[in-house]
Amino acid sequence: MLMIGAVLVGAGSTMTDVVRAGEPTSRYVPVSPTRIADTRSGAAIAANTTRDFKLTGSLVPDTATAVVINVTATRSQGSGHMEVFPTGRSTVGSSSTLNLDFAGQTIPNTSFAPLGDGGQVTVFTTFTTDVIIDVFGYFVPAESATAGRFVPLTPTRILDTRNDIGYDSDRYGLSYDVIRPDGSGYGGTMVFWTRVGGGQTVTLQVAGRGGVPPSGVSAVIMNVTVDAPNAPGFVQVGPTPLTKGTHSNLNPEPGRTIANLVVVPLGSDGQVDLYSELYTPGVLDLLADVVGYFTDSTAPASTAGLFVPLTPTRNVDTRQPAPQPKIASGGTINIDASRIPAGASAISGNLTSTGGGRGGYLQLPSTPASLGESSSLNTSYEGQTIANAVVTPVAAGGNAQVYTYGSAHILLDVTGWFTGTG
Repeated sequence: MLMIGAVLVGAGSTMTDVVRAGEPTSRYVPVSPTRIADTRSGAAIAANTTRDFKLTGSLVPDTATAVVINVTATRSQGSGHMEVFPTGRSTVGSSSTLNLDFAGQTIPNTSFAPLGDGGQVTVFTTFTTDVIIDVFGYFVPAESATAGRFVPLTPTRILDTRNDIGYDSDRYGLSYDVIRPDGSGYGGTMVFWTRVGGGQTVTLQVAGRGGVPPSGVSAVIMNVTVDAPNAPGFVQVGPTPLTKGTHSNLNPEPGRTIANLVVVPLGSDGQVDLYSELYTPGVLDLLADVVGYFTDSTAPASTAGLFVPLTPTRNVDTRQPAPQPKIASGGTINIDASRIPAGASAISGNLTSTGGGRGGYLQLPSTPASLGESSSLNTSYEGQTIANAVVTPVAAGGNAQVYTYGSAHILLDVTGWFTGTG
């Protein structure tokens, strides 16, 4: 058993077991977000069963090694967890992809998913549910590449409609009179700004902001958060101009703050659109933290930023060996990935918070962490278990940090790593 700060990494499931040098590398190819599977038109996946989904074909080539997909559990009939893993190359119980705390929730999560036998992924679920899969891109073998190389960035907030960051909302002044109990009064002006409503599109300039260069970018990775929604619906992120209804990235529900990692191509002006569709009248706020980008064909050829997919494996579980106390609120813990190949620049994975409190969040940046300047996932109620895909730079020695706002246990499953310059 290896103890690293407050993180317990169990024998047989450490990052050192699954990350190896000499693995084949791949470059990223973005596609227009496309719905590739939807069981609502057929039969739901029964509890405690698996179903295979073939993802290669007309959109994803047979040579692909991995895909970037958004997996959504909807019309669920219970609570539990779902796993997505390469068909024929892993077993049930080695990782998790998303979690539901009660029946009826609609929960999405992005996955950097390695492809298994026949270009398939296997979905296992502990609860009966329908499943939707949207594909955003894929990786194909490459020893060197111009386009499709990942460049990690320090996570930076480039959109926050609560504070007019990256979004010029319609401000207006509202005159009012305050009448005191004694009958006296005074006048004044209160400034309001408009939250995002149903049917509204926020166009976000990405190129040239947050470390993303003005040109030479094919796609960006952002963590997008829906905050304080008061109506159910979905949020769709795509290159400007967005084609509505082709896919979804987030599913807001009243009273729930939720995040999802988004890999999205840029429009011709370096912009992306965030479209809010709400099923009843309501509003919400949108946040976006950019964590990196993929090069386009104008970049020089290099071996840096290529992806090595890994069979998803549980690497960190602070609950083990049971019983263990939760990570305290305000704590920063180190994740030691020092036996990732020395030249690795970043890792992809799935981060889960369990037993968390209301209004909490986890932040997984590179070291040293700039606390509170970005977020990786959010908890909305006591005891919630919630997961979100992450892509994070790793510092010298292969270290990363997790900051917890609100006590919780932390789980991390690594799904791949990106080569660096070393």
